[in-house]
Amino acid sequence: MRSARVDRGDLWFTLAVLVLALLPRLFVAVAWAREPVWDGHYYHFGATRIADGLGYSEDVLIAGHPVWKPWCHYPVGLSGLLGLLYKLFGSSIAVAPIVNAVLGALLVGVVHRLARLHLGETRARVAALIAAVHPGLIVYSAVVMTEPLAALLLATAALVAGLFGPRWAGTLGAGVVLGLATLVRPTSLLAAPLLVLMGPRPWWKAAARAAVATLLALLVVAPWTLRNCRVMDGCALVSTNGGWNLAIGAI
Repeated sequence: MRSARVDRGDLWFTLAVLVLALLPRLFVAVAWAREPVWDGHYYHFGATRIADGLGYSEDVLIAGHPVWKPWCHYPVGLSGLLGLLYKLFGSSIAVAPIVNAVLGALLVGVVHRLARLHLGETRARVAALIAAVHPGLIVYSAVVMTEPLAALLLATAALVAGLFGPRWAGTLGAGVVLGLATLVRPTSLLAAPLLVLMGPRPWWKAAARAAVATLLALLVVAPWTLRNCRVMDGCALVSTNGGWNLAIGAI
């Protein structure tokens, strides 16, 4: 890992590339905002229920009457964030894409700072610029999906681990962020062992830190898991759509 001396010019570039990334994402978010479909429909639906004070739930018809029922088919993370913002700004179809535009721009800033820990100034800037103008990342702002938030949290976990180096604060901070990422996209938990690659040597010490981060991530998720075990008809770590996701494109 290279020295990550932070100078004013470097930070100004981070801010500039973040703004550069935000502008096209905001345009796409506003111009292409549509009624959410497929998975996006359910993330939006879950967020509106949370914003309305009904929790992560749905109404089912029993004997012709709507009955409140807790829900965990989809991960709660994105809906939880959107639910808070819907409470503040309303649940119009443009809100979620604008949120994704901001998350996507923040991801570019994190990419630059993360790359700066491991690369020289020029290559880190190239990495940030690629992330800023990548068409796929820009277009993704218009859809209500978990990818922008999940990617931001994963990159932030790596950045936190790198910034603090051998200090335990980095390990603990990365574990908390990975826990939040798991609530957004459960497969994010599989990234925790990769912290071994960012830990101090010898390898056993790096592995111990990665194990602590993984445990902390699970502790962050634990209250939601306990909620699922208590109110659903079976336990689920985060959601029950994992097998469904694995089947997509495979059957």
